[in-house]
Amino acid sequence: MIIVIGGQKGGDGKSTTCINKGVYFLKKEQDPVIVDPDYQGSCCVFGQNRDANEIIPRLPIIQKIDQRVSEDLKSLAKKYSHVLVDAGGYDSVG
Repeated sequence: MIIVIGGQKGGDGKSTTCINKGVYFLKKEQDPVIVDPDYQGSCCVFGQNRDANEIIPRLPIIQKIDQRVSEDLKSLAKKYSHVLVDAGGYDSVG
């Protein structure tokens, strides 16, 4: 399943929601991954802090900034139970 958490306004909790959903799925013994297609990399910073403090289970977070994100999401959906995408409004077309 691919879940996109997005919106145009910054600071409205997209990254926090994405992280909380990822941790929720981990606690339900699922296998989530978070994709962070944002240059700011808020989810990636969270993941680095989590790894530095050796928090188990590990929540995989991938920073993906390029034009092939949709193809990569489909590929990740075959490997993980849930693909959570923290997408800002500038990622939209139009």
